[in-house]
Amino acid sequence: MPDAIDRLKLVQTLNGLPMNQFEELVIALNPPAGILPPNIAAQGNRTPELLRWVEGPTGPGVPQLQVVLNLILPQSQTTPQSSASLVDPSLPTGELTNVPSLSLAQTLELDDLNQQLTLLRRSLTKNLPSH
Repeated sequence: MPDAIDRLKLVQTLNGLPMNQFEELVIALNPPAGILPPNIAAQGNRTPELLRWVEGPTGPGVPQLQVVLNLILPQSQTTPQSSASLVDPSLPTGELTNVPSLSLAQTLELDDLNQQLTLLRRSLTKNLPSH
């Protein structure tokens, strides 16, 4: 089970996924009917229920959720330094190989910083005077 910081970052990542990627995750993990609120419910309400099931006796466990999440996250959201597996590097993670291992918190923090930097660059580009 992840520590509190890793768990918070995981919840924030799941809540921040676009709806189509969250649905891909749900479809891949295949929780039993009735476990999650319907997809019209706020993702912030669906994420805790998904985690409760994942961690429960009938769920696949957090490592499996993280493996599937690694396969869903687009390459553009990661940098070479932060694209390490969100879990044990021995677990399958799609195309990622020979990447230094980072903790879940480190990986998600780097991804958050990259997203903030992208937004800042866009903002600065919009506000530059035209020549």
